[in-house]
Amino acid sequence: MSRQHVLLETLAARQRAAELLKTLERAQAECEGCLRSDERQDMMKAVTGKSSIESAIGQTRRMIEMLDRALGEAGEGEAGLEGVGGGGRGWEGGGGRGGGGGGGA
Repeated sequence: MSRQHVLLETLAARQRAAELLKTLERAQAECEGCLRSDERQDMMKAVTGKSSIESAIGQTRRMIEMLDRALGEAGEGEAGLEGVGGGGRGWEGGGGRGGGGGGGA
């Protein structure tokens, strides 16, 4: 497997993780709205201090950060990457971090 193939796969994984994060944040907002309208509380959050969706959001954010670090380290040695995320830096700043809902506790 070539280095460029690994970078492309890592970029694709990062994009999927960013899309998952957006989906989780939308689901969190929807769940919180339903709980409010039904005047109920999240039992997991009441017991552990964090809802299961907050945990999933945190884990997804950490995964994105890990992928960003891996891409950054790989990009440092690949100044002339052609066709991979605009010179190996196309993953930065694209969704996933600090975007939609807060949600972390």
